[in-house]
Amino acid sequence: VLDMFIANYVYEKEGAKHKKVMRYSTLPQDKVFTWNEAGRFHKGQYILMHSVIYRTQLLRDCHLVLPKHTFYVDNLFVYVPLPYVKTMYYLDVDFYRYYIGREDQSVNEKNMIKNIDQQIKVNKIMVDAYPNRIINIHPSLIPSFCGTGYYGLKVHEAALERGVKVVGATVHFVDEGTDTGPIILQKAVEVHNGDTPEVLQRRVMEQAEWKILPKAINLIANGKISVEDHIVTISD
Repeated sequence: VLDMFIANYVYEKEGAKHKKVMRYSTLPQDKVFTWNEAGRFHKGQYILMHSVIYRTQLLRDCHLVLPKHTFYVDNLFVYVPLPYVKTMYYLDVDFYRYYIGREDQSVNEKNMIKNIDQQIKVNKIMVDAYPNRIINIHPSLIPSFCGTGYYGLKVHEAALERGVKVVGATVHFVDEGTDTGPIILQKAVEVHNGDTPEVLQRRVMEQAEWKILPKAINLIANGKISVEDHIVTISD
């Protein structure tokens, strides 16, 4: 029995010279396969509603319910049923074409801002469906310089303005708050005299983010992480 069919999709953006095709070269072809046979996705490679068709009974079995009169539920449609998927088939064909650029589209920036409450609603449902299974990396030593408004260069600008001598990065589980989930790993990085936000950002990425994120993923993948009362324990 086939649980999930996967095909390519094409981004057709208004005004763009080139179309972006999302392919899944790491997946086996011409056969039904399982998760153990699927390769690791590359950076920027992900499954969206545009690329999958689920077996109808599987959707019934996972009790998928999409909120009514709400945009952005495509993420729920894709990711909530995934734990129930055992078998897949990938067809290397550009099956779906996604045209972007109309002013009335829900993904238009002004409409996303107007509908932010719906995006928050969908995000909360996603997080609730995967407790302590979604991770994020933040470019500071939480609880410093985190939370609403602290992202990208803003984090490093705030750190330099405050005059701290040590910054860093944090890998944490995602919960319904902003940078409030259980902390998995942290790594400190020194601030140098004359640092600009851009220079500091690069150093934090190279010395902290790029080191602790793959380490955290490895720990999770090998069952070394447990969470109790919002505290992460790493086993030997």
